[in-house]
Amino acid sequence: MQPERIGSYITTLNPGYDASLPMFEPWPLFYAIKAANATPVEPFSISGVDTVATNVENFHPAKNDVLFLSPKTSSLYQRLNNLGLQMKDVNETVPHPLILLDGQMLPEGKDTLAMLKKYSSSGAQIFVIDVSENELTQLNKILPASLQLTQRTASSFIKLKNEPVVSGLNNVDLYFNELLKNSVMVNGLSGNFVNKGNTILTACNTNWSEWNNQPEYNKTGRVLKSEREKKQAGSALVSYTSGNTNYYVCSIDMNLLKGNADKLLYKMLSNLGATFSKLQEDMAMLSSDGYLKSALVCGGFDASNLTTEQAANKEFLSDELNINPFAGLNSNGQTWRVEKATGENGSFNFRKMNLDGNFKNAVAYLSFWVYSPRSLVNLLVEPDMPAFDMYLNANGAAKIILNGKVLLPLTSQHSNDYEVKNIPLQKGWNHFLIKSIQHGGDWNLGVKFESNNDEFMRKVKAVLIN
Repeated sequence: MQPERIGSYITTLNPGYDASLPMFEPWPLFYAIKAANATPVEPFSISGVDTVATNVENFHPAKNDVLFLSPKTSSLYQRLNNLGLQMKDVNETVPHPLILLDGQMLPEGKDTLAMLKKYSSSGAQIFVIDVSENELTQLNKILPASLQLTQRTASSFIKLKNEPVVSGLNNVDLYFNELLKNSVMVNGLSGNFVNKGNTILTACNTNWSEWNNQPEYNKTGRVLKSEREKKQAGSALVSYTSGNTNYYVCSIDMNLLKGNADKLLYKMLSNLGATFSKLQEDMAMLSSDGYLKSALVCGGFDASNLTTEQAANKEFLSDELNINPFAGLNSNGQTWRVEKATGENGSFNFRKMNLDGNFKNAVAYLSFWVYSPRSLVNLLVEPDMPAFDMYLNANGAAKIILNGKVLLPLTSQHSNDYEVKNIPLQKGWNHFLIKSIQHGGDWNLGVKFESNNDEFMRKVKAVLIN
């Protein structure tokens, strides 16, 4: 026997992302082999490994007023608005504000640029989020030093400096390889802005997607190859001080990061003094017992001349299967808006919503995203996968679309309670679109999720946009 050759199968390794975990955690087979090969042979026993306590940073930033100077049509504004970020009107005079810019939609108006120049001279914090190659020329007119972009992709990041903007964030919070299939950064940062500034976050040198879900016979080689490959500069978050103004530029694409962007934005902006209308723990869209508490809603669309089956099959939205709505989006004359489940038993009461259109013989849509920490599709990868079920309490009928595919063509209109067993969630984020069809009477829809695995259910979460 050569014990040194079976290490990969008897231990789990921690690459250093989570300081609360030990660097390696032996499995029982490790101790068995160790005892069997000792001289003299030792009794077999399993002993625990002490964990390392995570350092908790006590950081209390001064409150700052926030100005959003990019157009309000930007996806970043929609996300921040949904998060409850408190923003001042751009026409208000604010001393030393925190100024946010969408790097994919920078301001171009003379008045806005003049305002930006005034604040940068008097002192402010300017944070550019989601840097875009298309807007680089315009961005360099704003920054105090030239910025260049490199062709560098990444889905996990390393914290290099403990600057206030990343206080409370550790490498484990910046590891997204297992949540998303694609890179969340497509350009690294370089140029004088980086050379003379401070790199706070950088792309991890290891591409962990070369390990995750790869064949056992070549995953180690793929990881080693990714580490040895020559790469372009991968700075992801850089700070630069000019006079009384601190600039921050982030190249992590919040659109690609999807629902995971909320926590990151909430933490970084809070660290810079931004105020949110609700605490982060209150943003949960799923109650402790699995009820959906809020969603994007659009309706009501006229279905007075249609049967229930015809209404279910008719696309009242353009490209119904693939739509990814956000608050304020207009779909065929109706506006998507955030609504809460204020009805009995945690249901959405469409009649009490300030919706456009019809409230009788009508159709309305609910949109939301659900995160699953593991795949509920591939039994070979997840042999002990938990069950995850969905329960609807509705007046009328409903159609459920999951990840662009019809999960349930049409519920019965003769029963208020519907059960959908074993929802096939993918690992990561999953989009639900529920079409509620009403043909008289009350109009309510309650959504609840349950699982036979409590630990799994605690990790499930929901967001409005992704």
